Amino acid sequence: EFQEVAAERLASAGPEERKKAAREGRTIFAGLDLDGDERVNATEHYSYHSGIWAGIAALRELLGLADSDADGQVSADELAECRFHAKFGGSAAYHHSRDWIKVLEEAVAGLQQQQQAKAKEDRRGGQKEEL
Repeated sequence: EFQEVAAERLASAGPEERKKAAREGRTIFAGLDLDGDERVNATEHYSYHSGIWAGIAALRELLGLADSDADGQVSADELAECRFHAKFGGSAAYHHSRDWIKVLEEAVAGLQQQQQAKAKEDRRGGQKEEL
């Protein structure tokens, strides 16, 4: 089934790309076949079809890239630094986390604007007291 889905893309692919696609298909299938019966049932397929499987794979990749001290856990600093990792930019981890990164960046920008507005207000208040 995986080869049928990819048939159009693979029609013009060279032998190495075909081998790579076959390996990826077997890896995906093995990840979906939770009970190891070499068949994928509806429940197992749902995790693939719904995007859950890809999301979990991307999170594993993200944690692997971010865990700079290899302690099996990711700190906030490691997670923030991961954005600058050479392998992060085009990875599935990036694509699955870019919305989250955007929300965080917007929140930081909003806090910075609030701090600037408060500082400006504080400066105005200080000027009024001097008069």
